Amino acid sequence: MEQSWVEAEAPTCPEAASPDDAAELARYDLCSKISPFLDRHLILPILIFVKDLDVYKVDDITRAEIKLLEDTNMIDFIVDKYPLIGEEAPAALMERREGLLASLEASRERIFKLLQILEDDEEVKRIPGFKSLGEFYTQFELDEKVLDDLLQYTKLMYECGDYGLCVELLKHYKTILAVDTERPVNKDTISMLWGQLASNILTKDFKVAAELILDIHDKLEKAEKAENAAQKMPMREVLLQRTWLLHWALYAVFNSEEVDPKVLDFFLNEKSLSIISLSCPYLFRYVGACLILNKRLKLVPPLWAALGPAARVWQLQRSDHTLLVGPVHRHGLRRGFALASQRLGLWLTARLLLECAVGGVRGECSAPDLRAVLPDPRGASTSR
Repeated sequence: MEQSWVEAEAPTCPEAASPDDAAELARYDLCSKISPFLDRHLILPILIFVKDLDVYKVDDITRAEIKLLEDTNMIDFIVDKYPLIGEEAPAALMERREGLLASLEASRERIFKLLQILEDDEEVKRIPGFKSLGEFYTQFELDEKVLDDLLQYTKLMYECGDYGLCVELLKHYKTILAVDTERPVNKDTISMLWGQLASNILTKDFKVAAELILDIHDKLEKAEKAENAAQKMPMREVLLQRTWLLHWALYAVFNSEEVDPKVLDFFLNEKSLSIISLSCPYLFRYVGACLILNKRLKLVPPLWAALGPAARVWQLQRSDHTLLVGPVHRHGLRRGFALASQRLGLWLTARLLLECAVGGVRGECSAPDLRAVLPDPRGASTSR
């Protein structure tokens, strides 16, 4: 039913850490702290990576995976995890599975005609030529509720773990909506973009993910400044979504072979640094890593101009002397970053890049708090 892609597609992991290295890694681990604030599907590959590092006991990670996915539709994946901790899967899971299969079939039946159209390249080519959604519905003899049904089906498939199908369906959905040129940007439009972003991250299409990050950023700017009350988004909601976007942008920044300079500009501008200071100061670790690795790897032209505003905000975060931020406080900008660079050994660099794929925000969230399952990282054990 679902694709267990995470088993085969998890981030490449270095060799298991020694006990001393595992203890050092645990000092900088943020999984338990930020897991409540990240989409649960994005956390799963991170848990698999951490399991291979031996920072936590395997049973603890497996229980965390079960907890993480218990409210999704990835039932077969969950059932397969129970024997690994010496337990039987609850009978209620199999009952849920039967109900889910029926829901999927009913949802697919409602959009079956539209799916047939979308599988026909010639029919798809006709869509951009329509002048309105009404013409689209009329020409293809579709019910006006079909687009809502398409989103519902896509959501079901996302919860089943079929992210590749979600990418394709949301791409078609966006093409169809573009027919209505007078359609205002609203919360539903931005929500659709978030769905596209999550699906492209999970299928590792980071180039498209970068484009979507910039698109969401642009839509939030317009929603904040809109004069029409129906289109205007409350300031609190804009701040919340911008904070989410800063976290999700880390996937595109640290996984792309060629980082889009515009995404870096978005992540390092003064407004973003102010939001980090207010909402998620732990992201300063990744601001520092971004600047260091950008300079070292020469992915884009150096962005040292961003160091000035970053340093001013960091002065407000003196209590957070992490591996990267501490040297900047003690030795100044350029010398501090040089010292931080020297500290980034091979294994720690790999860990840092992993951490940069994890993010969260103190606000509305979809993933459970794994602190109830995982031990405190400072007391992590590498025993089996």
